[in-house]
Amino acid sequence: MTNRLKRGNLQVSEILVDFIEKEALPDTSISADKFWSKLELILDKFVPENKKLLEVRAKMKGQVDDFYKTNSGRNIPHDEYVSFLKDINYIVPEGDSFKIETKNVDPELAIKAGPQLVVPVTNARYALNAANARWGSLYDALYGTDAISENGDAKKSASYNPIRGQKVVGFGRDFLDKNFSLETGSHKDVIGYDIVSNTLIANFKGNINSKLKNQDQYIGFQGDINNPSCILLKNNNKTLPIQSDKHILVIGNAANKITKHMGGWTITWQGRENNNDEFPNSLSIFDAIKLKAESNGSTIEFSDNALYSKKPDLVIFVFGEDPYAEGDGDRNNLFYQHQDKNFKN
Repeated sequence: MTNRLKRGNLQVSEILVDFIEKEALPDTSISADKFWSKLELILDKFVPENKKLLEVRAKMKGQVDDFYKTNSGRNIPHDEYVSFLKDINYIVPEGDSFKIETKNVDPELAIKAGPQLVVPVTNARYALNAANARWGSLYDALYGTDAISENGDAKKSASYNPIRGQKVVGFGRDFLDKNFSLETGSHKDVIGYDIVSNTLIANFKGNINSKLKNQDQYIGFQGDINNPSCILLKNNNKTLPIQSDKHILVIGNAANKITKHMGGWTITWQGRENNNDEFPNSLSIFDAIKLKAESNGSTIEFSDNALYSKKPDLVIFVFGEDPYAEGDGDRNNLFYQHQDKNFKN
């Protein structure tokens, strides 16, 4: 049973108290007493209202359940179904346009574009997905799509398939060898990494070790230096090795759509309704390439239909899935979407 501590008139989980008072509030100007007293005022105001809304939701759920039971086996006409939902106020008339203004919101939420994913922290899988929504997981992307073949018993399944997992790890080690090569040896044979005098050391069996060929690619680490939880490497200026004085053509619907970079729940629910100018302090992939290319003496143009005004020396094709928050589900393959198919030839 959860141990609870008294804070004002509130009974609060000891775990939450420890987090708020020992981690969240230190180094802020907010005292623990002030935090709990203000929280109590908020709860006193909104909990009764929230309970009423939950009662409305429960009533509607019961009405919908009864409707399906009554009409079991019937092919329900669309108009009849919509009419029923309006009768129980599940669908209400659209109101006037409005805007909500906020204050004192952290920059990460207010002005910095990025996917926002709301999940219960008590579910580790959901929390991991939320973190990946910000950082992206190469392993997740490989394991869940057809980038990794299902041959050799490496099929995607409801539970973890260790054979497929080994293929994913092998792909990742190949990626490291190609982009962050060692002076000697391969990342495939590395048994651990150490940080010594701000230098990344790869360790092999037999007390053998190696440095990166290019030590500038090592940026830093996270956690304990003797057991880092994360090592940050940067493949600087090798993603797009564009020479100067070239004409570049960037094609693909995703190149100039920040919504496709951000995903659902960034600003709106599914994330498809927004324009680039609604993402302050952000650049589309095309704008970022343009900034770099023009500073290097190159010219660049974007095309959403593969036509161009000047024959390009280099073509960059950017494609990706439409954003969504929920309902659509992850894509299980890397096939072109309909708006990108015309570029293949």
